[in-house]
Amino acid sequence: MSINTHPEVHDRLLYALKLIKSRKAPELSDFTDYKIEVSVFSDSIALSTNCDNLWGIIWSCGSLQAEILKVGVLTRGGISKGKTFHEDDILYGEGMINAYRIESKAAIYPRIVLDPKLIPGLNEGLRYYSLRQDSDSLWFINPFSFNAIIDDTDELTADGYDPHELYLKELGDHIDKGKAEAKTVDQVSKWTWLKRIYMDERRDYLKTHETKMDKLFKALSPEKGNRTIS
Repeated sequence: MSINTHPEVHDRLLYALKLIKSRKAPELSDFTDYKIEVSVFSDSIALSTNCDNLWGIIWSCGSLQAEILKVGVLTRGGISKGKTFHEDDILYGEGMINAYRIESKAAIYPRIVLDPKLIPGLNEGLRYYSLRQDSDSLWFINPFSFNAIIDDTDELTADGYDPHELYLKELGDHIDKGKAEAKTVDQVSKWTWLKRIYMDERRDYLKTHETKMDKLFKALSPEKGNRTIS
């Protein structure tokens, strides 16, 4: 899907990247040092942060993936750690090489895979709310946990609609179309994998009408006096 022929892809990607680069995510301010560097080149997006800000990277990647899934664009990637220089679009180092290897060798499907050595250091509650473990034992970011921006949210809510449910329906249509139009075996495999994850997450959402991010932020809200997820 080309940006030139589908301007909605450009708009959605630009919105998501501006959100990340602006470092304005008030719902995260109490439990993450939200400082992310972002570079975009060709069809690749690179994000980096301090090693102690793993949750900030997970949130940024998950939100970005959810936003561009909304227009039917598949993404894959890898998250790792290592000494890396990333400033003013200059990017090199061990961390980037490790992440690239994961993206090219292990991601395979439209998923953002975490280096296994990162998992023990991630809070179990945050792991539950933001990740899934696949059949190959690899952990990946669950894009369906995140709240993509829905157009006309207030109007839809006022009319009795659930905006996120409509988002999921629209996304399901994209997945079905992508699978039907797939020309190669690997394309069919990617869309089929995504459909399986989508169906699981849609079923879970319809039970409570809350995304996992909704539940996380509710658990962390000041009103509840709770700042610990375990």
